[in-house]
Amino acid sequence: ENKLVGCFQLCSIQIHTINPKCTFILDYGREMERNALLEHVFLLVDRVEPSISVKDKSSGDFLELTEGMRQKISLEFYSGTNSYLNGTFCSFSLVGVENKHLQFLDSEGKWVSDKVQHLIPPIKPNESYCNCIELCMTVDKVLPINSTNVISSSPQNEELQSINPELKLEWKNASETIVTKFLQLKFSPLFGLYCTTSLLAGNAIFILDVERRFVKSPLNAITILPTSITLHQEQNIALEPVEAKLLNPDPLIPIIPNSSFRFIWLLPESPAGRNFPVPHFFKFIYTVCSGQKENINSEFNKELIESEEYCIEKRLDFTIPKVDFEVCARFYSEHSQSLLCRVDQPCDFVVSLRSLAKLIEAETVIVSIENENINNGWYCQQKHKLAKVKDSGVGQAIFSIVPKMLGHLPYPSISLYKYVASENSSKQLSINEKRFGERLITFYRNKGTQIHILAPLSGSEESTSLASTNTSESEQKKKSLKSQAKDRLSRLFE
Repeated sequence: ENKLVGCFQLCSIQIHTINPKCTFILDYGREMERNALLEHVFLLVDRVEPSISVKDKSSGDFLELTEGMRQKISLEFYSGTNSYLNGTFCSFSLVGVENKHLQFLDSEGKWVSDKVQHLIPPIKPNESYCNCIELCMTVDKVLPINSTNVISSSPQNEELQSINPELKLEWKNASETIVTKFLQLKFSPLFGLYCTTSLLAGNAIFILDVERRFVKSPLNAITILPTSITLHQEQNIALEPVEAKLLNPDPLIPIIPNSSFRFIWLLPESPAGRNFPVPHFFKFIYTVCSGQKENINSEFNKELIESEEYCIEKRLDFTIPKVDFEVCARFYSEHSQSLLCRVDQPCDFVVSLRSLAKLIEAETVIVSIENENINNGWYCQQKHKLAKVKDSGVGQAIFSIVPKMLGHLPYPSISLYKYVASENSSKQLSINEKRFGERLITFYRNKGTQIHILAPLSGSEESTSLASTNTSESEQKKKSLKSQAKDRLSRLFE
């Protein structure tokens, strides 16, 4: 860009087009050598217009910035052949849509999201004045975690989360606009936030992932230092929100680049039903630091400002999962009533249910053994059974199951469904008339537990086992039915 006045000789011509983006270059000196009819062209420049330019020459009119931290943009105001001795000002504003998450630091040191103005001191002809604008784009998106947005897949892509606003700069005096310039900004996230709910030991928990595995250079040189993170649940408009218990150890550890960090809260009990979203208020305060500060700012004209606290505040409305039943399962050998199970010998798989909600009257549920574990070492002819749950909240279902493999086998997975009887069904429930309703949320105490399956007995061992079985059965008959039931229930829930 020429900033001089005088007489100049034409050497070359360059023409740049925007759409399509092309550059045409004409070397006029070489063309004069080829064509003798061409003459020298002289240009007289007696006036240079004022201009605004980004100090980083490699940036041009396009700047790549970072979402989630404070930065500076250095600007140069050139007066040209004019003089502005009375003082001027420059206003900064977003073009098009309003974005309250992008804030500017005004001359009084306050963060504002509207138009901001900076005073420009008097400038003489052919002089420049450099000024910095400070801005910060806060992280606003908290995306849900589900089966279609796995941590390593597309939703953590930088392009999907980037924000591309356009910044308008107007250099003005009291009577006119001196220069108008537009800057294209692209904010890439410093980290991504992803949330979901789950169950832990029968309690509802809230999970928040701070994902940093998608960031690229030079953002991968920045470390996030969590200062405080809280989650409050609104239970009543008239009362103060209840704080959820953070299960992460204190103090919070730094979130390093190319990593994923998880925060987990134990949610308080909510009076709302499971299908109603409950308001929660999330607040995250953090700082940033870098051990490789020389790699920052050089490529994208960014400035890392340390010891500055950043705050993300957001309202999150989500439903809270509630456990309907607690499930406890146990194996019993069909002959000896012991816990020993052998290959190809039937075992009693006793499933005990306990309702965690108060029941007004008795209800019927469907207990189902999942097929995935049946194919991994178990055989069960009848995989679905009806279980009557008394008004006290206790129920039971017994399956006859045959182990088909030696070694340690995992307990079969258990699912519970509501029973939807047909309108014409009789009072006596029939397994053929069952209909699957809504799947119930359960806390399976034996999930992940394994049982050791033994080899079949030989002939002599089998006769000895039968004798001991007959003895134990005769002793068992001496007990009353009431004592047997009490003993079995105590063993199931011990």
